[in-house]
Amino acid sequence: MKIAVITITCNRLELTKKYLSELKDKNNTKFEHIIVDNGSTDGTVEWLFENDYTVIRLSKNVGVYKALKIGIKYVKDNINPDYIIKYDDDCELQTFGILDEIMRFYKKGCKDYVIAPLDVNILETHMPKTYTTQTERGHSVRYVTHVGGIFVVSQQRLWYDMIKMDDELVCEDSLRGRFWRSKFQSIVYLEDLKINHKGLFKSVDNYKLLNKVIKRPK
Repeated sequence: MKIAVITITCNRLELTKKYLSELKDKNNTKFEHIIVDNGSTDGTVEWLFENDYTVIRLSKNVGVYKALKIGIKYVKDNINPDYIIKYDDDCELQTFGILDEIMRFYKKGCKDYVIAPLDVNILETHMPKTYTTQTERGHSVRYVTHVGGIFVVSQQRLWYDMIKMDDELVCEDSLRGRFWRSKFQSIVYLEDLKINHKGLFKSVDNYKLLNKVIKRPK
């Protein structure tokens, strides 16, 4: 099973140093990691090169999802994996072996799933609509309308479809979820696998959700 991980970054050197290697350090599953740098000027690119990451260096910040599509195209042309993961560099893994467990879940016949671990730092107002929660294949599985973009795993073909999509559609979690559901995918959080979005209020002032704006707490 071939896996590619795509991370988008821009001027987040300290978060990158602290959390980027967690996926490798806390799992046994092998993967190829591609970093798309969105025009960093704080030494991020130099640190990535020094630590032997594959880096696509953009001359300016083109936005998260244009950068993601550049990363997906690179992965499609050069790696063509079975699964692709979007993995943010401010993602602290609360559970060891998260990726190992997700891949085990897929191997048990759950191929038509978009999977994310549950973010312990998620705002209640940011939680997507839940259809049902049940125990399945040894995990507490929450079926939802969509998941956030911090740590998302699915078959490569779903990501390849995104290369042709409008940026707004790719960017909006709920619209992306609707698109995936149109492809007969189950979108789930595995609730017993947990992450902490450490950069939630460090990287942005506001978060958008379904045309509502959640203000940064004072």
